[in-house]
Amino acid sequence: MATPSLALRIQYQLGPLLIIAILAMTIAAYFNMIHDTESRTLAYLKDTLTNRALFDSVSFKQAQTNTQQLRAEYLRRLKNAGDQDFSPQFDHWFERYPDGLVRVRKSLDDYQHLPSLYIRPNVKITPELQKLVWVGFQLLREWGPALTRYYYSAYIDLPGVGLIMYSPSVNWGALADPTTNNYDYPPVRNSAPDRNPLRKTSWSEVYYDDKARIWMVSAITPVDLDGKWIASISQDVSVDALIARTNDNAIPHAYNLIIDTQGRLITHPYMMDKIHASGGNLLLKNVADPQLQEISRLLQHAGAKTELQRSGDEQEIYGFTRIQGPDWHFVTVYPYSDIRKAAFDNARTILVIGVIVLFFGLVILFIVLRSQVGRPLGALSAAMQKMENGQYDVHIDRFGKGELRQLATGFNRMVHKIAERDQALIRQARIDSLTGLSNRYHLTQELPISMDLCDNYSQKLAILFIDLDRFKTVNDSLGHNIGDELLRQVSSHIISNLRGGDWVVRLGGDEFIVVVHDEFDTRKAAMDLSQRLIAALEKAIRIGDYSLHTSPSIGISIFPDDGRDVDTLIRKADIAMYKVKESGRNGYAFYEENFERSSDDIHLASALRAAFENNEFVLYYQPKVNLKTRQVVGSEALIRWQRPGHGLMMPDEFLGPLGELGLFPQLNKWVLKVALQQLAVWQDTVGQPLPVAINLTPDFYRQVTLVSDILQLCKTAGVAPELIELEVTEGALLEGNPLVRQNINSLRAAGIKLAIDDFGTGYSALSYLHQFSFDYLKIDRSFVMSLGERKSDSPMTRAIILIGESIGLGVIAEGVETEAQAAVLLEQGCGMAQGYLFGRPETAADFTQHWLLQES
Repeated sequence: MATPSLALRIQYQLGPLLIIAILAMTIAAYFNMIHDTESRTLAYLKDTLTNRALFDSVSFKQAQTNTQQLRAEYLRRLKNAGDQDFSPQFDHWFERYPDGLVRVRKSLDDYQHLPSLYIRPNVKITPELQKLVWVGFQLLREWGPALTRYYYSAYIDLPGVGLIMYSPSVNWGALADPTTNNYDYPPVRNSAPDRNPLRKTSWSEVYYDDKARIWMVSAITPVDLDGKWIASISQDVSVDALIARTNDNAIPHAYNLIIDTQGRLITHPYMMDKIHASGGNLLLKNVADPQLQEISRLLQHAGAKTELQRSGDEQEIYGFTRIQGPDWHFVTVYPYSDIRKAAFDNARTILVIGVIVLFFGLVILFIVLRSQVGRPLGALSAAMQKMENGQYDVHIDRFGKGELRQLATGFNRMVHKIAERDQALIRQARIDSLTGLSNRYHLTQELPISMDLCDNYSQKLAILFIDLDRFKTVNDSLGHNIGDELLRQVSSHIISNLRGGDWVVRLGGDEFIVVVHDEFDTRKAAMDLSQRLIAALEKAIRIGDYSLHTSPSIGISIFPDDGRDVDTLIRKADIAMYKVKESGRNGYAFYEENFERSSDDIHLASALRAAFENNEFVLYYQPKVNLKTRQVVGSEALIRWQRPGHGLMMPDEFLGPLGELGLFPQLNKWVLKVALQQLAVWQDTVGQPLPVAINLTPDFYRQVTLVSDILQLCKTAGVAPELIELEVTEGALLEGNPLVRQNINSLRAAGIKLAIDDFGTGYSALSYLHQFSFDYLKIDRSFVMSLGERKSDSPMTRAIILIGESIGLGVIAEGVETEAQAAVLLEQGCGMAQGYLFGRPETAADFTQHWLLQES
């Protein structure tokens, strides 16, 4: 009987396999679609819950912040008021009504634009009470419109005394009667010291306000002054919109409810009548509803993040999240049957499409196999038979077109590149040729498998990164042959100390990795092995005529604690190893998070050195002005670092590391050079440039060639020395070095202006005025900041200005930010100033445009 053709045999053999494969893929897609649809639906539900909670939390968090900011401002104003008499203001604005209550005068009462208030009958009007009421009234008068833009009201309760309320919708002062006692009102009651001993912002229970006729909750912040409870500041938040939004759920067939931290039901679409009847005090434990009881039990273990749980009967999905502020529970109840229905509907569509594709695919397959595949595959089969017999000189003609032609071409190329394939396989070999150990490739292939096994059994792995101390010295001094033999013997020592199940690889050079696993205590096993290796390698290793001593530095990382991938675990073990080397070598250390900082310090040091080469430093210029005329009379050069990937960095972020690296001399020279070059540019563009003040580090003034170096830089730039002003800090003067004194006096003799920076902050600043020649005193910003606010600073600045005037020195105030500060300084006789009031530091181009061209 004749053998069927190749095409028929392929049809008989491949056809059933393809049918099985396509059916398998279709079935797999069917079940995967069920799982995927369910996962996506649950993820959508979780995202919706999270976003909903974030949205609903905004108003509560802001109300909480509002009361805290209002308390801080109220206390600040009360302290600033001191013993000031407020009776004129009190008598002008308020009066006692016939019913005995003190309210806003009828002629001034405008509750829609002003606060309303009442003070209970029989409350004695003392100066202290007048201050509390007037300061609170003024504060709400100023802040009230903004605070009630999105909230019902903001108010200050004086416990047992009265109320100051800003609420444009209700005149609370007019509604109060002689029996009104705010001490029993929730915002006051809940902020009493016995109910709120920690004095934190709290939230009232939800309650119905019969005057405002809305359901609301209050953010309550107690106010204590000198240890005494004087007031409660509150903001009422209407929850009507939240309740409506919660009951009107956007997810079909689901419903929402909100429960407070005490287990009270705030809203439930099917129980609103019961909630209203209870006055907002319907406790879950009192509701005979099995589902609510189950939710109540689950809430006891609910965390702060959004989470989903199935109900006990698997019929519902419960979604739990938190509304920040009052910390309420937001719960969504979603029918699990809806998820399954959507999943099965999608999967059924996939199944139908798969069956249709299978049918037409088989028809087309049989046609193609019969007409185009049989002969070409026959030729390929014959060529393969020759290759099996060792005939690698085979060649098949390129036939047909498309993929079959490419197959023929690829086959021929494969035959001629067998040698290249063999070389590629060799490169992928798993054995290190020098030591016979496994290599890095083996590690990257096998370690993930070990990690997966440990994951399945909740066990751990230890990665020991071993580096031989002083190996480079041996290798460089005695030759590579000795170094190679040392590596082989070290490998033998490592292997002899391993337990069953541990394995070692050589990464390269003198670096090894040992993988340690212990089903009980991997960390202890790693520590024990490290100690054995240190002890084993302490002994001298004999190689030829040499007795060599080496020691290991071992860094250890733990899977999965320190990482879940090979590269991370090796990197962290490497960091721990370098920590050992920094501590003296010949030891071991487990990786810790704070080790990363050392790596960051190394990167910062490298970046700082590169910053000079890459021209990343830049000078910004801040104007100095004549206080009387407000004309710019000079500028101060301030250094910045435009660090790639980090943006513009301020000096306090990099000057410390620069000093530790010993780069201050290079920095000083750079600052002087760039500032002088910029002066030369201004000299060419705007004629007579303005002087520039420059800050240099204290060690700069101890250089023997200081004066000649600066004068040479001036000559090179073509700039007169008189245009430079050096600001000398106390650190440069403190050590009493004769060379420093000589240099400073020589600089001034050369025409360079000198200023004592931050004058008044050091204990010996006055003594320097007799020892050195200066042109200016700079008043430290710490004395300027509170001018106009703190009376104690005004005499200090006046004294410094008088000192400057008495010995003929100009006075410059730095850090001037307000007109009030500038006015005090001008009145006291200060001539010049700089600060944000006049201009912020800016680039040379911006400074030129804003100040020099404008002035000219």
